[in-house]
Amino acid sequence: MSMRSTAFRWGAFYLLGLLVVATLGYMEHNQQDQLASLEQTNQQILGELQTLQLEKIKELGPGRIIQWAKQNGMIPLAEGHWEVAP
Repeated sequence: MSMRSTAFRWGAFYLLGLLVVATLGYMEHNQQDQLASLEQTNQQILGELQTLQLEKIKELGPGRIIQWAKQNGMIPLAEGHWEVAP
């Protein structure tokens, strides 16, 4: 085995290693970009969810339900009259 073939073999391994590291770095960079995009989308969705939850509380909160019940002829139990059947 000559010195030249050994050096060529180590050089080929070195270039292959550099190629593997460069490929892994490229893939990691793409994953980081994708993660940042997903985190931004997640923050937008959480903001929308909070807004929708506040709207839900306004529309379906106890005050709104009482208002609806009164508009439909219902009265609170405390204001009703209890009668016991004979």
